[in-house]
Amino acid sequence: MGVLVDDMLSLLGERPAVVVGCSMGGYVALGLAERRPDLVAALALVDTKATADSEQQREHRLRVAALAESGDEWSAGMIDGLLGASTRGARPDIVGRVEGVLDRAPLATVAWAQRAMAGRPDTRAGIAMLTSPVAVIMGEEDTMSPRAEQDLILDAVPHAMWIPIPEAGHLTPLESPGAVTAALLRLVAARDA
Repeated sequence: MGVLVDDMLSLLGERPAVVVGCSMGGYVALGLAERRPDLVAALALVDTKATADSEQQREHRLRVAALAESGDEWSAGMIDGLLGASTRGARPDIVGRVEGVLDRAPLATVAWAQRAMAGRPDTRAGIAMLTSPVAVIMGEEDTMSPRAEQDLILDAVPHAMWIPIPEAGHLTPLESPGAVTAALLRLVAARDA
């Protein structure tokens, strides 16, 4: 994750920004907020976690990385975790788009990303120091970053806004873009206030 945080810092320079991260992007946003809180004008954490992986989660990611590197089927069952039940049942267009992305993902990139996520640290202590506005946005059907994980972020950042999005899973910006946009506008308004 540190490599991706470095990339983000080089893009920002010294300009504060509203930082938004979904899933793995949330891990990068958390790393940025922990390392350079002065650059975070506001922070939106969408379907992500501030905790490090458990040993079981870490082992699963490393298995997925090894499967991808060997060219074996690495994404079996991922659709069920990435998309909410409502989306899977009523939005075959989105299911097809996500399946296509998984099918086209470069295997070396998949393996690298899985290992990076497996090695990420717990960032709760760092984000607890944030004074800028924070929004914790979660698809109510997200099983990959469940409510218990969101509550840990909210415990670490008590001033954070909690914004649940109904009928969406882990990829809330794709499943419910209008609701996520409204949530981000709410965050920007809080920053401007």
